[in-house]
Amino acid sequence: MDSLVIRQCAVQEVMHQAAVLADGYRAETGLAEFADGCVRFDIYRTLEDMGVLGVFGAFVGESLAGFGTVVISIPAHLGFRIGLSESLYVAPEYRKTGAGKELIDAMEAYATVKGARGMFITSLAESRLSKVLPRLGYRQTHESCFKLLAQLPATKRIAPMSALAIAKVQNLERAAATLPQAMIPTSHTLHGGMYARTVLVPAGVVITGALIKVATTLILSGSVKMYSGDEMVELTGYNVIAAAAGRKSAFLAVTDTHLTMVFPTSAATVAEAEAEFTDQCDVLLSRRQDSGELLCQAL
Repeated sequence: MDSLVIRQCAVQEVMHQAAVLADGYRAETGLAEFADGCVRFDIYRTLEDMGVLGVFGAFVGESLAGFGTVVISIPAHLGFRIGLSESLYVAPEYRKTGAGKELIDAMEAYATVKGARGMFITSLAESRLSKVLPRLGYRQTHESCFKLLAQLPATKRIAPMSALAIAKVQNLERAAATLPQAMIPTSHTLHGGMYARTVLVPAGVVITGALIKVATTLILSGSVKMYSGDEMVELTGYNVIAAAAGRKSAFLAVTDTHLTMVFPTSAATVAEAEAEFTDQCDVLLSRRQDSGELLCQAL
């Protein structure tokens, strides 16, 4: 086996392998109430750009065996820097290599250089990590308690999607192309400087969208599971959604569902409007229908 190497990494460098390990991380340490969570690499990159996030990888050859992240924070009630372990995980097959301890050592060194006076590491109660930390000089200082809060209705938005999230939809698109296809008619309205594009997705059908390059309003009536903005959400009933540019969504219709996309335009024809919202006009259902093909991969 290749030797273990611990080093600081850029988020972009490790995010694909880390996304795979994150599934095991959530399974071992996550709360059931947060089972629908997803890794927000855009937030990691923002913290990295701010100079307050250190990312460390444990590598065996080219494979990522584990990771640790530390955030430098200045709590208002203290007024000085501390290091906060944001995540720490080693894949089970590498836990006897000492990777966990070496990751913690690297995180502590980073926090020290950043001027932190101490390091906090949170572990799940009665976990393996909770038993290891005292042997590394950590002592229990607080008890953490959790309560699930009632969720207030929020303004529905779709954020720009990361390259990794778009790649996941593209993989789904390729897989869907091997399945039986369904006819999904598209209707268009050009009026008052607005373009509206509507499809009816039958229950049980999966569709993926073209890569959208303009901000739009998405009106959804029905019940779907939607992957967009780097997360999976379930929407039921009538929904009006502010949708950002830079997205490629996927939908699974639970019931027959109407989807209408609206945006302002000076286009005089449907073809001009389509070219305005995507560079992938060749995959649009409306273009394929003209050729008599039965496809359900692209809105």
